[in-house]
Amino acid sequence: MRAYLPVWRLPSAPVLLTAGFAGRLPSSMVPLALLLMVQQTTGSYAIAGLASATHGIAMALMAPVLGRLADRRGPRGVLLTQACVYPLLLTTLIALVLGGAPAWGVIAGSFATGASTPLVSGTVRALWSKVDPRIRPTAFALDATTTELVFVVGPTLVAALTVLATPAVAVAVAGVLATAGAVAIAMSGAMRRWTPAAEVRSRLLSTVLSPGMPRVLVSGAVLMLGFGALEVAIPAFADEAGTPGMSGVLLAVWSLGSVAGGLWFGARVVSA
Repeated sequence: MRAYLPVWRLPSAPVLLTAGFAGRLPSSMVPLALLLMVQQTTGSYAIAGLASATHGIAMALMAPVLGRLADRRGPRGVLLTQACVYPLLLTTLIALVLGGAPAWGVIAGSFATGASTPLVSGTVRALWSKVDPRIRPTAFALDATTTELVFVVGPTLVAALTVLATPAVAVAVAGVLATAGAVAIAMSGAMRRWTPAAEVRSRLLSTVLSPGMPRVLVSGAVLMLGFGALEVAIPAFADEAGTPGMSGVLLAVWSLGSVAGGLWFGARVVSA
């Protein structure tokens, strides 16, 4: 663990780690809490899974667009704008679900909310790329481990809030965390090290079609398809067993191995 101390001592590192952790929690909380909230309201895991999937697809589609905008104009404005818009759309989504809106309304609200999710993860990783090259790999390893920890704490928090209150409360708490994390990063001293990316003109899909990338994308898509299916199947399994609150605990335990492995591997020096 001593290998990570130089990273923690970097200027703004505590803010990037703690605020980045808080701002990323919604990525593991909202899909599960939204799934449980819609299922409780509609009684259908099909509609609930579609809403959760639509939310994730919107995040994936908008992330490159917002990332390019942040590269050109700086991430501070993007983060602060999202910190204002995201809680409003999340509140609207909760109102749609609890108000008994038709399925298409819930799906549309899920898409809008996912598209407005603060660009915390991409911003934090871009800021880590500005640190001393000698400790940059360790910084990225620590950041990756923090991300894994998000998928331990997030589902556990959703499980606790679902048992003690309702899934809607879990969604609301996720919105507060996302907003607080985005604002903290946007106002951190690390932003002073930000430099606009150089304008690069490239062919359409040149990155996607670069050597080796199609294989990475296909294998990654298959892997994430399995993860996405389990995120719906595990809550359905827990509900069938009569303990819906255990869904978050099961997902959290599932991620513990990744945290342990990430901490161990991140401190290693790989020779090949």
